[in-house]
This record gives sequence, C-alpha cells and structure tokens, in this order.
Amino acid sequence: MKTIEQLRLQPRLVITDTSIDGGKAWASLSSTRKTQQAFIVFSWGGGWDHVSVSFNNRVPTWDEMAEVKRMFFHDNETVIQFHPRTEEYVNYHPNCLHLWRSQEREAELPPWWMIGLKPGTTKQDALKEAVPYLKQCDKKLEAWEAVMEWLDSEYHPTGNYNTYTWLKDQMFLLDPSPHPKEKTYLNKGGTV
Repeated sequence: MKTIEQLRLQPRLVITDTSIDGGKAWASLSSTRKTQQAFIVFSWGGGWDHVSVSFNNRVPTWDEMAEVKRMFFHDNETVIQFHPRTEEYVNYHPNCLHLWRSQEREAELPPWWMIGLKPGTTKQDALKEAVPYLKQCDKKLEAWEAVMEWLDSEYHPTGNYNTYTWLKDQMFLLDPSPHPKEKTYLNKGGTV
C-alpha cells in the first residue's frame, strides 16, 4: 500500500482525517460518470491493507474500484475483493465495497491462462501451459476432458478446421500417451 505521503500527492484524493494506521478521504474518480465523490476509508493495521469505497446511493463500479486500487496500491501489489462464506458475511453499508491485501503473504491467483489471454499471448501459448498443469491436478481426467471440450467448442471443424486440427495435434505431441478420457473422446468420434 502507498504511504500517506504518496497518497497526499494524488490529485483526485482529499484526505480529511488520519490516524496511526489509516484515514478517511473523498475521491473524485475519473471513472465516475456523474459528478459524485466516493467516500473512502483506508487502513494498514493488523497485518492487512484495507480500502473501503462507497457512494451514498449506489455500489461502486468495477472501473471505480480499479481506479481506487491504482490510487492506493502499487502496480506490483495484488489486491482482493472477498466474497466470504455465508456465516462470515457482514454488510453494514449496502453501497460499500472493500479492497484487501495481506501484508504477510502474496495472494494466490489462478494460472494466467485460466484468467484470460494477456497481450502478446496466443491460445497456443495457453494450451502449452494448461495441458501439463491440468494433467497434474487431482481431477486430471475431468480437466483433460474439459480441455478437449473447450477445443471442440472453440475450434469446431466446420468453422476453423486447420486451427482445430493443429491444436489437437499439439495436445497429442505434448503427451502422446492416451488417457482413459481421451480414449472415450476418440470413441465418440473426436480426432487427436
């Protein structure tokens, strides 16, 4: 999380109160479509960095939360919005969302290819990393079948036969040993 000195340099943020481990502020967010300021409470005590963002009459949007994340956190910090178990759920303000970051450990994220393709990567790049990873999962057979189904839905032979065939060939080259689900897939008329 940025220091109070770094936060004071933010042109769209007016800090109204500070304490030993945080403060309160108003933010004029460029991603807000209406001229309405967001009320922000921020803290860094107890081993957690925390920022809450609220409006009087509505919940903050994704773009607004992303802007607040950039405002309060460094680019190399992963910040989480939690959706806890039902018995842990608390909602004192219906128009408030929270950003959290543990100071003790980095948040675990899914592999990049599960989230989406990054600029400069291809589905082939994702496939090269996904197949070995999925084969090592506890439910490797179900995961392998999911990849095969994904290929069928993305690259159906009637729509893009060359790419479809190439991807199937690449999967086979990565591990030519037939898996039980792969045999089932082949028996259903699929080709590898």
